[in-house]
Amino acid sequence: MTAAKRDLYIEQGATFTLGFVWYDGNEVDQGSPVDLTGCLGRMQIRKSQQSATLLDAVSFGPTPQIVLYGTEGRINLVLTPIDTNKLNTKTAYYDMEIEFPNGSVFRLLEGKVTVSPNITQMPADPVVDN
Repeated sequence: MTAAKRDLYIEQGATFTLGFVWYDGNEVDQGSPVDLTGCLGRMQIRKSQQSATLLDAVSFGPTPQIVLYGTEGRINLVLTPIDTNKLNTKTAYYDMEIEFPNGSVFRLLEGKVTVSPNITQMPADPVVDN
């Protein structure tokens, strides 16, 4: 399976949400929702491969940003204002991976991230570079 290309537009300092259902079919036949029971989700945003991670999003821990809905195949990504405030560059890249209990890993989404700088800021908030 090849990762779906989906560019993201994220407003720095604001809540960002993305929700979708992963189906096992193709363009002609949608198929059935993929069973995500026991899976882990992870996503990183970086300026480029091997550069410092600007944002980590995961489906585990006390406050997961990625929520996987088992047999429904639904995936919800919710980035809080604290999360999006970490994005200090106008352009970055991301991918989202899903790891199954058997160890198989699928890169589900990938693309470019365009960050809209937050103009209403507190003194300690990061400034977006060019």
